[in-house]
Amino acid sequence: MSWFLKKTNGTVYGPVELARLQRWAGDGRIAPGDLLSPDQQTWRPASDVPEMDMVWQVELPDGTCYGPIHLLAMGDLIRDGTVLPTARVRNRQTGAEHILSQVLLQALLAQSAQLAGAAAEPRDPRLAENSQQLSHHVAAAPSNPPAEFAGGAADDWRDIAAQKDVWEKAALKWQRMYTDAQARSERREQQLEARIADLRSEELAARTQLEDALRRLKHLEQLNAQILLATQGKTDLELLAIQRVALLEAYDGLAQRCDSLMRRLDAKTTEFDELSALVAHVEKQAEERIRQMEAQVRQARSDAEGARQRALTLEADHLQLLRAYREINDLYIRLRQKFPAIRTRPRDNSAAAELSPPQPE
Repeated sequence: MSWFLKKTNGTVYGPVELARLQRWAGDGRIAPGDLLSPDQQTWRPASDVPEMDMVWQVELPDGTCYGPIHLLAMGDLIRDGTVLPTARVRNRQTGAEHILSQVLLQALLAQSAQLAGAAAEPRDPRLAENSQQLSHHVAAAPSNPPAEFAGGAADDWRDIAAQKDVWEKAALKWQRMYTDAQARSERREQQLEARIADLRSEELAARTQLEDALRRLKHLEQLNAQILLATQGKTDLELLAIQRVALLEAYDGLAQRCDSLMRRLDAKTTEFDELSALVAHVEKQAEERIRQMEAQVRQARSDAEGARQRALTLEADHLQLLRAYREINDLYIRLRQKFPAIRTRPRDNSAAAELSPPQPE
């Protein structure tokens, strides 16, 4: 049974087989407000047709609900960020509520198992022969449409084949760009991580030297205090003064070295903080570029898939046209064999008179 699909803007598509409508619903091409009709007279919402399986409503981030739509169509809503994987969905028929990611994963697994089972089924030899013939026509069709398939359809055929090649090349280009950008980001990240490791080693060495200088400084302070205690009540003040001056000079030297080490430590700490911020910035830029490239790759693959689907549709129409042409040709040959007198069409009245049956006397 064929159906007609009316979009919310009034555009009508059809007639379309039910299987194709079901695929459109799974691809998200049928919205909740679209209508279906078998005769373009009586229209009803697509979600009211049980075979369409459009029974799921999803909760949007703003709290509103969208639907009912097909469950597989929600994959595109997750990819473009319209809904979250953790959003709640409700089956309009059963009233059951689920987490979107869980129920969608189950549906995808079931679909994969169904496709794998269909691919493993044995084929009839005649079907295999027809498939080989179809593969031959498909291989030749995109680039060289037959002479019978002429006019605007042939131009559409060539345009779709050219678009398919362009999008496939674009997808490969974006994939290479994505791989190169990811490799550059990884190399840059490795260089920054190596530099950070070096700075950490230098910082540890500076801290060790600073701690050693502080210990020596503390020891000198204790020695100075002992000298001060020892000089009290002594008569040789000059000698004690000289020793005290030497100790003070040593103390000043150690204090300057301590200040130098502190400045180096502060410089290394600042450089370490700057490199850490640079690493975070580079990682953020790399993630953003990767997200953009992934989105472009997905769009290129989606466009290529659309061109491929259009090419397959035209190929199927072409095969139907070939079959009809062969049937007409066989019928024409049988007619010529059955009525040899009409093999050639008369060009004038004399030729027609010769081919006309004799009149009774």
